[in-house]
Amino acid sequence: MLFVFPLLSACGYLSRWPAPERAREDLSRLLAERSQEKTFWADGWLRAEQGGRGISFPAEIFIEYPRHARLTAFGLFDRPEAYLTSDGETLSLYLPTHNRFHRGAAKGSQLASLLGLPPLELEEVLLLLSGRVPLSGEQAQGAKLWQDRWHGWWKASLDEPPLALFFTMGGSRIAGFERGRGRDQVLVSFANFRGPTCASTEYPRKIDLRAPGTGTRLKASWSEMEVNVPADVPFTLEPPAGLPVLPLSPSTLVWER
Repeated sequence: MLFVFPLLSACGYLSRWPAPERAREDLSRLLAERSQEKTFWADGWLRAEQGGRGISFPAEIFIEYPRHARLTAFGLFDRPEAYLTSDGETLSLYLPTHNRFHRGAAKGSQLASLLGLPPLELEEVLLLLSGRVPLSGEQAQGAKLWQDRWHGWWKASLDEPPLALFFTMGGSRIAGFERGRGRDQVLVSFANFRGPTCASTEYPRKIDLRAPGTGTRLKASWSEMEVNVPADVPFTLEPPAGLPVLPLSPSTLVWER
């Protein structure tokens, strides 16, 4: 049974844990550091699953917090198959290979509904897709803290709204996030952390977002990532001449290829 010793030590059973006050400070600092970011750019792969069907595609995303975004999905030979944009007021989706253009309001949970997710504000969806969480340092001050010695991280939870996040003992990473209950539950895990050697913050390159109540799963695997780069992409879309503008609905996207 001696082989168990290094495993238990690495997982936090025998490690020296900081005091809860220090852990709360670490979490507040981590949240504050990420909240200073103005833009986020990433390139890699996305996979969307719903009801046993799924589709994977190369993708590029650019976010200007809190409500501006542009997502481009590519097909064979890097041919764009979908453009999704938000200018903060309007959400637009252009599917050139299907010759369809959709538009709707960006307010509320329109984007979440389009992706098949439970009700999440536009700002929350963009934060999660870029490896951040919809929680402020001020909210973290009122969170309950628990030690998860098996994984070696802290759990911070709030009763209202019901949410929880998991962060490492040293406060350098947020490993997971949970929100809601029942059909509205959203579970997010972050992995494959990397970052500049001169920065204390590490960024997740793999994001796994699950909504058990709706059977939806979104997985991002970002191979390249930058923050605070100039916003030089258009966040508005206009339909090609003669193409009608259709409304957005949860059935707009096709979840299989």
